[in-house]
Amino acid sequence: MASQAVCVPPAEKHQRRSDARPSVAAPVAAVRAGAGLLPPRLSEGFESLYHKALLERQIIHARPLTAAIVLLAHRMGAVSGDSIAAAVNNGDPAALHALSCRAVEGISNALDTLMRGVCAESHLEALHMSFNLDEGFPLLEISTDGCSGIEIPVNAMPEDLARLVFGCVKAITYVGVGVTADELREYNYFMGLVTTAYGDFKQAAGLGFDEWCKSEAQNGGVVADLVESYDDYYAMREDLRSFFDAFDTEPGWIKHPPNLEAIGLEFNGWKDANSPHLGSPWCRFVEKTLEVMPACMERLRQSGGPHYAESSADCHPLGFAQLIMTGGCGEEYMVNQAYEEIMQSGEPMSMFVSLSPVALPWVHAKMEAIAAAQGLLNLAIEISNLTDNK
Repeated sequence: MASQAVCVPPAEKHQRRSDARPSVAAPVAAVRAGAGLLPPRLSEGFESLYHKALLERQIIHARPLTAAIVLLAHRMGAVSGDSIAAAVNNGDPAALHALSCRAVEGISNALDTLMRGVCAESHLEALHMSFNLDEGFPLLEISTDGCSGIEIPVNAMPEDLARLVFGCVKAITYVGVGVTADELREYNYFMGLVTTAYGDFKQAAGLGFDEWCKSEAQNGGVVADLVESYDDYYAMREDLRSFFDAFDTEPGWIKHPPNLEAIGLEFNGWKDANSPHLGSPWCRFVEKTLEVMPACMERLRQSGGPHYAESSADCHPLGFAQLIMTGGCGEEYMVNQAYEEIMQSGEPMSMFVSLSPVALPWVHAKMEAIAAAQGLLNLAIEISNLTDNK
């Protein structure tokens, strides 16, 4: 998991984006490059003094952020209490700065170790951590360079296996990693309108899809707007039909997937009975999910969260950057509709969390859960590639 330590002054917070972040890891270099404040004629000795003055101002400005980073790293075992005491007692801003840099690196390394303990290879776009100040309050942004598509062919599996695998996928998306098509359907505003309108029509008129679609197009209903984006009304109707066919025919365990406890009981039953399902490579995914996710989710439940920052309201969920395709009927149409709306909004896919002292136990648990879930998605990609090549 890549990381940056970033200090963003309040006036700049609305301009901040992942492709333009000044670094606290090298505050002096950032100032020199930005404004040319160090004339080349200055002596080396004076330049060192000037660097120290700039560094001291930066550390003072970022004191709440520095403290939050160091305390979080200490919770994660990335820096020791002795090293914190030594830096604080030293009183030199450079010592505090060096400690914060070690803390950021230690947090990143700890999460990367956890992720690779689940799956040694990484196949996804890297997640980045950015530590920021927002109006004086420290926060953490988690973002990604781009979108990834993950195929977990649930619909091609035997139903008993599919149910367990899908339940494991839902445990992963629960902690904020990845998104499935059925979750996009609930998030997408237009799909929500269409689903509600069709359900109301069926209940009131007792008629089917074709009658509803014709009524909507003629009477200016929600489908009328969709018709305008198609050259062919019948092509639109068939795309929409595939969406509703998927919704009407999807099995109950898609709408109500098993939780990890139920998955564990059934999976143990398979082992006791030497079930033929155990021959599937996807059982490795189920087993590894049962190994790492229950503890992660329990720590989240006990951590007193969530503590999302207000900036999260201006973003799409981070999980949307990792689309999990299961091969369901109408899935491609629904995904295209949802991502068209998402891309048109221009809003990033990020997660912002508070780094206030009371939030740190939850942030610790959340970051570890995200790292474990990332490892599981990497494992799913490996298994999917393995089964595709057979």
